[in-house]
Amino acid sequence: MGGKWHSIIRDIGGDLIEKVECVDTFQNHKNDLTRKYYRFHY
Repeated sequence: MGGKWHSIIRDIGGDLIEKVECVDTFQNHKNDLTRKYYRFHY
């Protein structure tokens, strides 16, 4: 899934985006939800 997001972000940001990294992942087992925190370097 991470590769998909990287591609979308790079398509939108173009040459301005130098690096995309997933900094943190939080998983809520009660609701079966996963949240990810991304950092963009431009």
